Parts: sequence; C-alpha cells; structure tokens
Amino acid sequence: PFVDRGILQCPCHEGSFDLASGRPIAGPPRRPLPLVRLEVRNGQIYATAFEERTS
Repeated sequence: PFVDRGILQCPCHEGSFDLASGRPIAGPPRRPLPLVRLEVRNGQIYATAFEERTS
C-alpha cells in the first residue's frame, strides 16, 4: 500500500490517503480516515484508541 511513500491505499474503493494526516488524496473518499492509536506490547500490535477526524 505505498506505505514507504506515505500513502495508504484502500482496495475496497480504490481511494488513497495521506498516511500522516489521514486526508484523502485520490479516489472517491471525501472524508479523512479516523485516527487509530496503536501500541506494541511483546511484539503484538494493539489498537488502544479511536478518534474521528473532522477535517
């Protein structure tokens, strides 16, 4: 998903998002992705918080 270039691509709707901001940069999506905070514990990744972005 072009993570090395800072782009996250959604295979469902073929939209592209800026990985740092979550803002859509291509495709049909018009809203930014929600912010999901992650923690790594003992080699496992856990989602610890979820926050909607408004802009």
